[in-house]
Amino acid sequence: MFENTDDRTEQSINNIIDKKSEKESTKDSVYDISNSSSTGLNNGNCNCVDSNCISSDCMGSNYIHHKYINSNNIKSNNNLKFFNINKQWTIHGWKNFHLSIFLLRCINTIFIIFFPYLIVSRYDLEPVLSMLLLTTSIVWFFKMYSYHQVCSETRKLFIDNVDLNSVDDPSLDMHYIKTYPYCLNLKNHYTYILMPTMCFQFTYPRTEKIRWLQVIKHIINIICLLLLIKTTSEKYIYEKLQNIFIIEEFKSFQGNIKIVYVVDRLLQVCVPTLHLWFVGFLIIFHYWCNVLAELTKFGDRLFYKDWWNSISFADYWRKWNLPVHFFINRHINKPLICYGLNRKCSLIIIFIISAILHEYLISVPFKISSSGYIFCFFVIQIPLIQLTNNEYLKKHKTVGNFCFWFILCATGQPLILFVYYYTWSVTQAYHKRF
Repeated sequence: MFENTDDRTEQSINNIIDKKSEKESTKDSVYDISNSSSTGLNNGNCNCVDSNCISSDCMGSNYIHHKYINSNNIKSNNNLKFFNINKQWTIHGWKNFHLSIFLLRCINTIFIIFFPYLIVSRYDLEPVLSMLLLTTSIVWFFKMYSYHQVCSETRKLFIDNVDLNSVDDPSLDMHYIKTYPYCLNLKNHYTYILMPTMCFQFTYPRTEKIRWLQVIKHIINIICLLLLIKTTSEKYIYEKLQNIFIIEEFKSFQGNIKIVYVVDRLLQVCVPTLHLWFVGFLIIFHYWCNVLAELTKFGDRLFYKDWWNSISFADYWRKWNLPVHFFINRHINKPLICYGLNRKCSLIIIFIISAILHEYLISVPFKISSSGYIFCFFVIQIPLIQLTNNEYLKKHKTVGNFCFWFILCATGQPLILFVYYYTWSVTQAYHKRF
């Protein structure tokens, strides 16, 4: 199922385009199954900001792209390979669903999302382990959603009687699409579940063998960094926060003194908090994703870009978490745009969804009432994206990068940690009292 494929010949693609061009308009829905290099770059020519761009710089090399484009452009583009799809249905699969499939998806969602929530809410588990369980359930749900969408798109090829036999192409992509649904099996499904990607497709770039030495090195690095996180958090963060938020002493301060006191302690925990955030980012997106990639022979190792050089928050959100960015762009942003929403409305919806999920992943494990701080933090990102995405900062990249780091250090993770630790300490004091 997941094998490296040779390039599809352009002659096969032109044949199927010519056969369908008399029946369809000049704008056709296309299903791009190109298999480019694992770098996922298009010579750095893509400058979009969460737009419906289909360049590989925005979407990555191993993700299926969807866009209404002119069929003449298909013929002249030698870098992309397409086969035609009927325009009558939207490729994202939000229409024409069957009730039985919808019910099965609801049952599947209950098992993936609701059961972990019940376990975390009813049993007294460690907050970190609870957060890990809920995060895994969310990631699994995203993977299953993408899996369903791609299979739904492929199924509609047969419903619309698209003549796939006319494509004389030995590539494995077409082979699996022609043999759908017999190409699906549990082994390939769970291989995809373990892969460090949230976007399903029938084939991925694959490596020839597992480099076990690299796996061992990454695991050793993960263990060492986890010990570093434990030491730093206990020595430089937990004790300082604990001393700050002793409730009786904190309430005894007057208003002005309390503000100065909090700002002073906030600056003290700023550096170690950012240090923990960087280490956590390195563990997840560099070492752990590469461990999964090695074990599953996943060839595309582009999990993040140089977000530390970002000149705006739009640039940062595009670069720091590519698996999630690809999923959002493919399964949320593009469908919303296809349904008539503009890019700003799509951006607002995306950040509201992200805010709700992050609030859920923080409030439930720590068993605190939903205070809405994470939600507000994500909503504030919308005007920040607009403010930092201007021509002056684009021309003066050093100034833009400085503004990005100043805002991130002063009002980012340190402030969120500060506020939520205070909320958690109030909750703990309340439970001890009653």
